[in-house]
Amino acid sequence: MAARTALFTIRLLMLFIIAVPSFAYSGEIKVGHGNFDHFNIYMPETITAGENLTFKLQAVDSLNNSILNFGEPKKFTISIAGSATVTPSSFDSSSFTEGSLTLVFSDKTAEN
Repeated sequence: MAARTALFTIRLLMLFIIAVPSFAYSGEIKVGHGNFDHFNIYMPETITAGENLTFKLQAVDSLNNSILNFGEPKKFTISIAGSATVTPSSFDSSSFTEGSLTLVFSDKTAEN
C-alpha cells in the first residue's frame, strides 16, 4: 500500500512539474526604450587619407537602447574646422531610419 501511495505521489508531482511551466510562461513581455539621451558614433577602424569616410550615428537612451523614432523637435548641426565637409551637415529626428543616420565625411587636404 505504501508503494502504491508513493507511486501516486510521484505521478502527481510529475504532472505538476509538466503542467506548471505552461502556465508560468503564457504572457508576452514587451520592453520599450527610454527617452532620447545621446548619440553613438560607429566609425571604421582605419581611415585612408583623401578618401571619404562613412560613419553611422545612432540615437539611444541612457542605457544605450536604440531608439527607432526619437522625435526630438530640434535640428542638430555638425560643425567641422578646416576644409573638411560632412554630408548632411544638419539633421533632425526624421532623418533617422531604423534608429541610425549615415554620414559622409570628406577632406581632400592634408591638415590637422
